[in-house]
Amino acid sequence: MKRFNELLHSNRENKFLPFTIALAFIILFEPFLDGIQTSFPIVNTLIMLSLVLGVYSIGYGRVMLSFVIVLVALTIVFSILKDVLQMRIFGLLQYGCNILFFGIADYRLIKFVAKSKNVTANIIYGAICGYLLMGFIGAMLFDVLTTIAPNSLDFPYTDQPGFHDFLYFSFVTLSTLGYGDVTPAAEVAQSLSILLSVTGQMYLTVLVAMLVGKYLNDQNSTK
Repeated sequence: MKRFNELLHSNRENKFLPFTIALAFIILFEPFLDGIQTSFPIVNTLIMLSLVLGVYSIGYGRVMLSFVIVLVALTIVFSILKDVLQMRIFGLLQYGCNILFFGIADYRLIKFVAKSKNVTANIIYGAICGYLLMGFIGAMLFDVLTTIAPNSLDFPYTDQPGFHDFLYFSFVTLSTLGYGDVTPAAEVAQSLSILLSVTGQMYLTVLVAMLVGKYLNDQNSTK
């Protein structure tokens, strides 16, 4: 475990870049990959890969690292059981582990960016990851909600929304674009939408102000 932890903390100059690329890749190419007719769960595999990259990118103490590794392992097990047994409960458990992992990762990312003294490329990647993770967490929460209560969200263009539909609605809500094509029908979905939109605006407002302040302080200190 000690050797593995040392390996995770080596070569960390742009440690958030692989995680950023993995999340962006899922957002851009998930609709095409999800439409490929194959028994191999491509999208789930990409999410698993993003979890592994998240472990590598963020870095944890020994106890937290062990907990995160268990989360990733449970996510893989639940994903396999869901596909093999076709039971909804395993899908919910998988999303539960994903949400918990992404929540921990997002917290540590925001904490890392907030404590940084200088604005570097790695800090920018970390800030982007933090925002993308919020969108993924929102998508998973909406997916879980509609699995439990199918009419929580109104999708006018499909009766069987996939993960990308939830991802789309999550980022539209997070960024407060408000296209209006997908609407929250249930009160729980409405409350979650409000929370997600307020969180997204607060994140951007506070983070941009923080990064600008750090950059100006860094520029003044070099003069």
